[in-house]
Amino acid sequence: MTEIVESYKFKDDKGMDWVAYPGDTLFAEVKKRYAERKDATQDVVIPSSIMFSDEKSGWQELAKKVKEDLGNYSFFLKPKTFGQNLEFPEDTTKLTSEQLGQWMGRLESYRSFVQTQLAFLDVDRTMAQGVFDISLGKAMGTLEGRSEKKKLKEVLQASAITSIPKLKEIKTKLIELDAKYQALDRLNQIYTGQIFTLSREMSRRQGSGDKYT
Repeated sequence: MTEIVESYKFKDDKGMDWVAYPGDTLFAEVKKRYAERKDATQDVVIPSSIMFSDEKSGWQELAKKVKEDLGNYSFFLKPKTFGQNLEFPEDTTKLTSEQLGQWMGRLESYRSFVQTQLAFLDVDRTMAQGVFDISLGKAMGTLEGRSEKKKLKEVLQASAITSIPKLKEIKTKLIELDAKYQALDRLNQIYTGQIFTLSREMSRRQGSGDKYT
């Protein structure tokens, strides 16, 4: 004999259909709203804020802890001239030895500072992505358990992100962090290329015996 399990259908505030079964954190709330209905044909709607009210973020605290632990290491501070627009020499062979050294030192300090920022950004990205993945997996599991019919993974994922403010917040932050990381990484590559150009000119002079004052 098949056991009949008590369950209640409901909609979220986006109109998607779900089912609350015994053991679900929403079961008592949905059952209560069914009992309070004045019209038996009226759908029970559960706002997203209630469906996932226990979801927290917390990735910032994790990132802060890691950064505090990294405080035992030496990192490069922002150079005084960082942020100023530069005009890199088109012909490095015309630079004096002093100018060549100045350019090399300046770009090396810029690159070291940018690499430091990349390290800290990577901490934020890693912590945010880790918390996002765990929270998303948990939310998708909850939604799958509330689904009367099997839903595609992509549908559950989209529903979770749009239904849970914290997940949407982390996803938006991840996009921002990735954009910043890619921009700084590109800047790091530019500095590396310019340093290589200056280094090659230094090596040429050392090999040929050229000395520019």
